[in-house]
Amino acid sequence: MVKRTWLYCYFLLLALIHLQATETVLASAQMPNRIFPQSEIQLVETEDGFIVRSIIDTRFPDKVLKKIRGSEESNWGDNKDMQTYVETLEAAFIDYKDERRMNKQALLVVDFCRYSSGDRIDFKLNGELRESLFLSSNYIRNNQEYILRDAFGQTAETLIEQLNKEGHP
Repeated sequence: MVKRTWLYCYFLLLALIHLQATETVLASAQMPNRIFPQSEIQLVETEDGFIVRSIIDTRFPDKVLKKIRGSEESNWGDNKDMQTYVETLEAAFIDYKDERRMNKQALLVVDFCRYSSGDRIDFKLNGELRESLFLSSNYIRNNQEYILRDAFGQTAETLIEQLNKEGHP
């Protein structure tokens, strides 16, 4: 147990060092709430744009996946990009559940990236990039907005504007 905790702290420290060099977390929120968090949503500013990041850390991955799948279907209907995203997410959750059986600190990260060079969705397991999806900007940007509204009750632009008024970077 001590070895796993030490490894987790080591990888977290490495991630934070990398994060400080290239990314700034502007805001974060526990989802669905602080009492029973299943994931953390972050609005992250980068040199090339921003990311809406979902850090999934749950003992109930099937319930979380079902909730995400339901939200996607509700928001998008029979959209091809949504189907590709959900299929990739389901595969990522299988890997996450397998990893979590061996490592209770396993993290699944889904980044909706809005960059000046192009938009994409990155799937990472324990900091390792597993897959990137290059779907339509409309799908990626609208999903960023849906996620931010769920987590913060605001769009990205409104949230960034509010943070700037409050003196955040």
